Amino acid sequence: MSPEERQNVQCFWNALVIAGALYSLGYGIISSLFISAIILISTLIGYGRRYLIRAGWVLMVVAIAVAIGLLPPPPQWLPALKTVQVMISGIICK
Repeated sequence: MSPEERQNVQCFWNALVIAGALYSLGYGIISSLFISAIILISTLIGYGRRYLIRAGWVLMVVAIAVAIGLLPPPPQWLPALKTVQVMISGIICK
């Protein structure tokens, strides 16, 4: 496999990973496919390829962590963040 073919396969795989991760995090199928299509086009033309591929793997790790219960589901992220902010401000203000 030539390096160019390898990069194309990597771009398609990244788009598939992002679509699956977004869908498992609660986005609709249309939204996740649309976002992954934009990312696929961006990576194929070489715009931010390295960062988009890294972001895809990070998103996959977050989706796996939510699926196995290490992180709360996305609707609970904002209240948890506010609780952490209150705790940090309480520590700083003492």
